[in-house]
Amino acid sequence: MKKYIIIISLVVLAASCKSLIDKDYSHLYEKESTYKIKSEGQSPFVGRWQWVRNKNGVRSALIDIGERNDSLMVGICSILDYGNRIHCTESDGKGLYIPEICIAIPKGQNTINAVFCRECSMSGYHLFDSVTIKLMDNNTLVWSTKKSEAFYVPMQMVLKREHDKNRKFSDNIEAVYIEYKK
Repeated sequence: MKKYIIIISLVVLAASCKSLIDKDYSHLYEKESTYKIKSEGQSPFVGRWQWVRNKNGVRSALIDIGERNDSLMVGICSILDYGNRIHCTESDGKGLYIPEICIAIPKGQNTINAVFCRECSMSGYHLFDSVTIKLMDNNTLVWSTKKSEAFYVPMQMVLKREHDKNRKFSDNIEAVYIEYKK
């Protein structure tokens, strides 16, 4: 009898671990964030964020967010479709990421809504037409873009914080985004 209880317990434990791995976060894409942001100190957006994968054929995606002066800079790396599609932020001659996105730090806001500013940027073309980044809590970030799947970055992702270190980015900034109100 004891043996059967142990086996059943192990099966239940394995099933619960599997459900945590395959957890569906898609409901967060449309959900409004109620997370309270402190206005002083380092921006809570800063750090490395790892994608909680929930699609077949995905290996990994991560987002690095750094803070400098009054701006947030974003670098993105992804390996998709079993390694057939790879994208990673370019580096300058010093080995620092060139930011994919540079935007003013949202003061006291838990959501960044931004559009690519052609006239503000060195290049007239960039990966994303728009991006929305929401902090759902201290360790959960929701990422949504328009026009990105072709560039090997998923259009919607839920990411978990890996660390909150402020990554240094290059002074070479090509893509400037400006905040917009929905």
